[in-house]
Amino acid sequence: MAIDPTNFIIGTYTICLNDADIGSTTGSCTVRHTPTYLSIPSDQLAGTAKTVRTSEQLFVSLTAQEVTLDLLRLAMGYPAANLALAVLTLGYNDGCLLEENTLAIKGPGPACGCRSFEFYRAVSITESEYVLSITENTQLAMEFEILKDPLNANTFGIVTDGCTYVDAIACT
Repeated sequence: MAIDPTNFIIGTYTICLNDADIGSTTGSCTVRHTPTYLSIPSDQLAGTAKTVRTSEQLFVSLTAQEVTLDLLRLAMGYPAANLALAVLTLGYNDGCLLEENTLAIKGPGPACGCRSFEFYRAVSITESEYVLSITENTQLAMEFEILKDPLNANTFGIVTDGCTYVDAIACT
């Protein structure tokens, strides 16, 4: 395969949570695919006869720098009812389901184009740590597990290339 420098991707991106830009982040954004495989051994072959994928998980990790109360609420996995005006009530409410969100990552792609990740169902699985410091701005690490969507062929979402990249890609 010949090297094609136009396929190198670097640049700024936008993260959209429920169609709203979460603002500034630091340390990059990571999309992690974690498949699980089962190796089926065969005595006659004295080794593995077949390997199959038995499950898969998808995760998105990022660190937000603009820590609004709503972002703090989402990171801690609290329902919308825990936030009223400028007050976030901390504490699990015994709800049986985590709040599901849509999540999109929009940014540069190959050949000076753009690449867009769109996930249908994201739930926060963050172990939250809110650090106040005199030497650094407050940051909030967040991790989302992307759930498969039965309404979209049991997929996590889609990745699209081909739009024209601009520095400010809108969430809506």
